[in-house]
Amino acid sequence: MRRLFAIILLHLSAGILLAAQTIGFVPQEVQYNGDKTLDVSAGIVTSAPKETGRYGLEQRSGAYRIDITAKGIILEGYDERGEAYAMMTLEDLVRKAGESKALQYCTIYDWPDVEDRSVADGFDGDDWTHDFRLSMISLAGHLRMNEYVYAPKNDPFVGSPDWIMPYTQGYADQIKELMEACRQNHMEFTWCIRPDKDYTWSEADYSLLLGKFEMMHYMGVRSFGIFLDDVPCPEGEQWRKTELVDKVNADFMKKKGLKPLRVSVDGCYVPQTQGESARMGMYAYAARAWNKDSYAPYAALEWAVTEIAPDVKEPFIRFIHNSEEWIGRFGGDESDDYGLIEARGYSNEAYDALMAEFKAIENVPAAVSATSNKALYREMKPWLEEFGKLGTRCRKVLECISLYSAGDIPGFWSTYASNLMSEAEIASYNEYASGSGMLQPFYERMMDSLDDVFDIDNGARVKYERIAGDGMQSFIAPAGTSACHLIMNNPDRAEVIVRLSDASGRYTAEFCIKDSYFRFDMKGNAVKVEVIGDVPVFETVFVK
Repeated sequence: MRRLFAIILLHLSAGILLAAQTIGFVPQEVQYNGDKTLDVSAGIVTSAPKETGRYGLEQRSGAYRIDITAKGIILEGYDERGEAYAMMTLEDLVRKAGESKALQYCTIYDWPDVEDRSVADGFDGDDWTHDFRLSMISLAGHLRMNEYVYAPKNDPFVGSPDWIMPYTQGYADQIKELMEACRQNHMEFTWCIRPDKDYTWSEADYSLLLGKFEMMHYMGVRSFGIFLDDVPCPEGEQWRKTELVDKVNADFMKKKGLKPLRVSVDGCYVPQTQGESARMGMYAYAARAWNKDSYAPYAALEWAVTEIAPDVKEPFIRFIHNSEEWIGRFGGDESDDYGLIEARGYSNEAYDALMAEFKAIENVPAAVSATSNKALYREMKPWLEEFGKLGTRCRKVLECISLYSAGDIPGFWSTYASNLMSEAEIASYNEYASGSGMLQPFYERMMDSLDDVFDIDNGARVKYERIAGDGMQSFIAPAGTSACHLIMNNPDRAEVIVRLSDASGRYTAEFCIKDSYFRFDMKGNAVKVEVIGDVPVFETVFVK
């Protein structure tokens, strides 16, 4: 049933309006009526329309209309949700108007594309706390979601073993608090039961199931669900689940005048974690559910970051844009506009632009750590730190290119060796991956490419790669080898002994080095190289 919405806000202060929450929704239809504006600096007067039914108001919950003319502002909502959404949109228009407090004459018709915009508390993972549930309901209301599906696995009275038992007072008080939070946020509270393996398909258990629904109805619940995924059926009798749902709908829901049981979380937003990332994903879900045709992944991302971490917006968005996992939650693609270069044939402008970007990426972890949202930083820290390291690795790739082009081979190999990863670093690189679509492949490809360029330019004959350091390592050179390039991971400048010997085993030369790179001639018909020291040798390259 359509409702009329009339409210008068006289002398509404700018401070109140500016404090209103940001609304990032795109209205379904906006008709601008010329270039004139309504001055609302002295306050706002809104009223209900004199006539209804002729303005094209969509016939669905949450629909609303706003008409801004020289005579004032008319608001109309299909129901209480529509009234609330209309007021939220009006507040946002005034906020966006800024100091001018001028609203352009227009008519806004708006409604949700998706009827049930639900957040589900029932994932397999860390348990939600009561305070976190309340905060999620508050955010969901702000994001125009209209249902909270309560089916947590850490509530013993929802599933095994106490699904048949009444709530204790403490749990009951929390349920009532959640229900009240939903009411205040124009959301429906749906309580779901999980009988699990304890359900026996007996008439006695069916009576207990209806009894539990009756208890919850007495507590004020008016929307129910039942999840039977973990309830075992006799072999070949999966039909029992459908039959049970139909029977409860007939024996309880219909008689109480309630809508049918919810039987899954399909179509819901189901956060897979407890934390700020759970909140971030909700922005994408809400924006898409409200107006599917106008959904823009990067606009939704900016909206989320603006509200969750406004003080570190730029560096945090840089991180998200370069994370396939995180930008994927918004339906976007990892950034691919870097103009990546190769080891040869690049311009100075392209090199300088990339270097600036990689340095900015290196600074992201420190920049985001300054946010006042410390919970966000703690949750994202491993990914942020790995992203910063990726920036460092890509920067060093560019430095390698520059050093090699300048003919500084010791500097090139020293930088190259320091840019290789240990097994532990590789594990972290994969576990907390960022830039997997563009930057990680660039780093990996360029490290291989630089190695190949050196080999080609120096006539490499035999190469031993990534030999783990373990006291002593030895390498055999092919006949006719004139020199050797030794590349080690030695950032602490530990002492390493290099010995050369001929085919008879006689030592022909010995060197004591503390660098990551060392080039030496194969003296006295040497055919064997021994490296003594606990320093990993990444590569030994024998050349003509």
